[in-house]
Amino acid sequence: MGVPRQMRSQRQLGSEGNKFVMKYRSVHINKDGYYSIGIDEETGPYVLEVVMTWVAWYSRYFRLSKEEFDSYPKNQAEIDLLARACAGDSGIKNNQDRFIYSEKSQENQ
Repeated sequence: MGVPRQMRSQRQLGSEGNKFVMKYRSVHINKDGYYSIGIDEETGPYVLEVVMTWVAWYSRYFRLSKEEFDSYPKNQAEIDLLARACAGDSGIKNNQDRFIYSEKSQENQ
């Protein structure tokens, strides 16, 4: 199984019109869990990218702490649980303090 389109190692997200731009670079990709962790090279935060596979493929982006990022893959079970929680129907609402951006524009409101 190849890496899904949404999990390429680096890409520019958002738009200048929305005043949101993120230059995401994946560092670790978990293909089985449909997530990656990486860095926003524009502003520096550590990021969890969760690929949403139902209806349409798109990604949601959430903040990670430096400790969570640096501990991967030793803390993979913890990140697996967080990725599943962020992928759920209430993923953004329940993780609002971590939420950065969704490729599905309706979720950014």
